[in-house]
Amino acid sequence: MMMETGSGRLKGFVTDRLTGVMAIQKQNMPVQMAGDLLYPELIGIAMRKGNPELQAAINKAIADMQADGTYEAISEKWFGTDIR
Repeated sequence: MMMETGSGRLKGFVTDRLTGVMAIQKQNMPVQMAGDLLYPELIGIAMRKGNPELQAAINKAIADMQADGTYEAISEKWFGTDIR
């Protein structure tokens, strides 16, 4: 879809934000993000069931990173945008 937009065959397309941002950056596509998100994009971490201590530790680490700005800094470094 992105290549077709770049060639002029399409005027635009819909994709999830993270995939779009990464493709634009990696492929240097002549397209830009436009409009608001259609729905919130939730990102998860997979873990084995039955380990509430690990889940709590991961949730706390993520919350701490969001509170102190680390999450946004990592997002900006690797994706060039805030993916929250």
